[in-house]
Amino acid sequence: MTSTTLQNPTRQQCDQWQISLNKALEDPDGFQNFYAFLKSFEEYKGVTEGEYTRYLDFWSDCQIFKNTKFDNYSEAKQSALQIFNTYLNTRAEKKLDLGGYDHIVPKTRELLQVENSEDVSSLLNVFDEALSGMRQNLNEGGCGGAYDKWKIHLQPKDKKKNKSCRLL
Repeated sequence: MTSTTLQNPTRQQCDQWQISLNKALEDPDGFQNFYAFLKSFEEYKGVTEGEYTRYLDFWSDCQIFKNTKFDNYSEAKQSALQIFNTYLNTRAEKKLDLGGYDHIVPKTRELLQVENSEDVSSLLNVFDEALSGMRQNLNEGGCGGAYDKWKIHLQPKDKKKNKSCRLL
């Protein structure tokens, strides 16, 4: 996760982010604002650093993976395995709780075990179900209900009062 200056979102951005977590994550400003909120929410809740932000780290790593031009299947598979072992494997360093969607992990593992040395594109969507489970878990109150709490406090920048869409 790179450090960037948070932008004060527009009314339209705030409205979109409140409608859908996916819309917030796909908008670089939404991603950065929600990530910053999760970091502060971790401090507020007194949980281990990274307890909540690891979900967005996973999302970010998957987006980078999908957009990488791999030279060959072996290279793509190695990168996918690294993501799997970091976030989804039983003893993962940043193990994600997918709530009731943990059945996705064995499916993902199985997809990674298939050998297809010719088709790199067959790996590029290997994490789609896990990403969907992660978003669903956050939508259903994962991370202490952080997404719902963030949505409640979203407000666009008000030039008169200098409010921003970040946590008030």
